[in-house]
Amino acid sequence: MAKTIVVLGGRLNVLEGARDAGVNVVLVHMPGRYDPVAEELCEEIVHLDFTDVDAVAEEVRRQQSRRQIHRIVSLTETGLLPAAILNDRFGLGGNPLAAVRRLVDKNAMRACLDDVGLSPVRYRVVSQLEDAVGFFREGPDGIVLKPPCGAASRDVHLIRTLDELRSAWRRLPHGGSLPVLAEELLTGTEISVESFSTRGRHVLMATSQKVLNDALVEVGHTMPATLTDEQLDQVASVTYRFLDAVGLHEGPAHTELMLTAAGPRVIESHNRIGGGKMSELVQHAYGVDLARLAVSVPLGVEDGPEYSPPVRGGAAIRFFTPEPGVVVDVTGTDAFDAAADLELDMPLRPGDEVTEIRDSFDRIFGSVMAWGADPRLAVERCQEVLHHITISTKSLTESGSRDVVV
Repeated sequence: MAKTIVVLGGRLNVLEGARDAGVNVVLVHMPGRYDPVAEELCEEIVHLDFTDVDAVAEEVRRQQSRRQIHRIVSLTETGLLPAAILNDRFGLGGNPLAAVRRLVDKNAMRACLDDVGLSPVRYRVVSQLEDAVGFFREGPDGIVLKPPCGAASRDVHLIRTLDELRSAWRRLPHGGSLPVLAEELLTGTEISVESFSTRGRHVLMATSQKVLNDALVEVGHTMPATLTDEQLDQVASVTYRFLDAVGLHEGPAHTELMLTAAGPRVIESHNRIGGGKMSELVQHAYGVDLARLAVSVPLGVEDGPEYSPPVRGGAAIRFFTPEPGVVVDVTGTDAFDAAADLELDMPLRPGDEVTEIRDSFDRIFGSVMAWGADPRLAVERCQEVLHHITISTKSLTESGSRDVVV
């Protein structure tokens, strides 16, 4: 008999993965916030705020009166902790609640790393501007301010001067009245690692190199990352030891690392697949469907991976970053309608408003994903598209318009 899971929020990839694994899905999501295709992939869709744990618990009880529920699953950031709480409450297994809490709370994550002497990073929770100024003055290169439980680069501030610190403090949520995490500014090459764990055994599945804008938002990924064999071994070792330390033992993890002169340093991690179409990039570069594994392996439908998959090619994604304003015209997209080696997403139309990209939720102005024999070719294909497509915007404060090639 097919097993049934309750999925909290998220994209189609987890629903498609469940279908491919022969697993039935009850989707809990907000009305109008999911792709209509989801209706074809689910046994039932329940309209609820999936972050409301008590409301979802009532729904799980209702479902259990009709069928066996084998697991609560979420691959979306805001659903990770609710899923862990509900699995713990109903005794359905999954990652330990304490492990998920350590990943959600970056201060707890840093404390955990300190306890095991891994990936040393100077940090402090600060509640007053004066505390942040003191922390800033202790280091030579600058600091980063971030919410302890934030994600998607939201409200993350790169600070190199005291003036930048004072300005950023005023822009913090609640006017800086809540504690924030201050960390030393790590320098080097930033990468991310997709891993998969089965009964506490971790396997590195993919690496990607990041492209960041001035707000530290990821506006591109290149897969696999350019690493020496020694660097790859160091990255795998730090990632595995980190996942052991926090207590993660099943499913995907997305871990962000800075390759510093002193070795890899953990920036943060999440018990999910990376965003920004990371799942699709992994499929093109490594031939692995992480979303399917995230459903099938914990349920025992299929075995978890024993070894890192070989690289099959290269893949890259670049997000469009138009000049803020009102869209006047978008040209050049038709040149790529028949392209077999890329996927172009261009939702902008005349009259749409473009804002600055301050966090990952702002990456709504289109993207191009390309693949090829190696990552260099994939990047070149993305760049070709970016240079060919013109997005003309008109500033909200100006009467004229300007063409912006992105």
